[in-house]
Amino acid sequence: DEPIRQTSCEHFMRVVDFARRLRFENRPGSVVRHPTARDMDQLKVDVEMFGLKMEDVQRPLSPILNTDETREVVAMTDVPNPTPKLLYSGDFGTMVDKVGDASGLLFLVNHDDTHRFGAFLQGQLKPPDPTQTNEYKLPLCLISISGAYSRPTKVPIPEARQWVSVAGRDGWMRASITAGNVDSRGKLHLGRGYLWLAFARPGPADDLRSMHHWVKKVDLPQGYLGTINSSSDGTLAASNTFTAKEIEIWHVTGGAATTA
Repeated sequence: DEPIRQTSCEHFMRVVDFARRLRFENRPGSVVRHPTARDMDQLKVDVEMFGLKMEDVQRPLSPILNTDETREVVAMTDVPNPTPKLLYSGDFGTMVDKVGDASGLLFLVNHDDTHRFGAFLQGQLKPPDPTQTNEYKLPLCLISISGAYSRPTKVPIPEARQWVSVAGRDGWMRASITAGNVDSRGKLHLGRGYLWLAFARPGPADDLRSMHHWVKKVDLPQGYLGTINSSSDGTLAASNTFTAKEIEIWHVTGGAATTA
């Protein structure tokens, strides 16, 4: 154990301020920065003497993630000093309104508590006129949170698949998926069909949580724990077609480092 020693007034005030911020800063995804001083080695000793850890603390982004997962998933967006803000949790029409022209969108999906995953778009959703569809190139990646990998894992998407297709409020897109000649449609897909939302056979579904998801085996990083089907495709969910328990869309913006 560290011996009790007299702490300078400056360091004591910084420790008190750090403890206060840890107590009251509870906004989802917020970061409580550790204190700084000229003598960082001594400040670290003083902070730890009061039972605190000399490290930044990031609050969980949402109920879908715990604290450690929040830190890892947000880091995978590569946004400097990220600040997440919840935009959406609801139906497709609400999503179009709430997401608006926000750029830097983090999708979080909880399939069945065991299998959780996400996607990050380095740009905007651009819905067209209400009855039309819009397809455009946009950098994106997938993220496995749990289930498909033993820890949160970024799943890079080949450049040829970095496209987004979004339907207008009253539009839909036909999927290139056949199942007993049943018409398959959805409202939004990412990665040239790697992730469909508001998907149904026939469709589209009113519920954005109705999904179809797959990833080519060659695009899955090492360590994949899931199954591979006869078409050499895997999934970050527990199955290819499912209704998720929860879905959230977060706006992740970057900026200069600030102290919470």
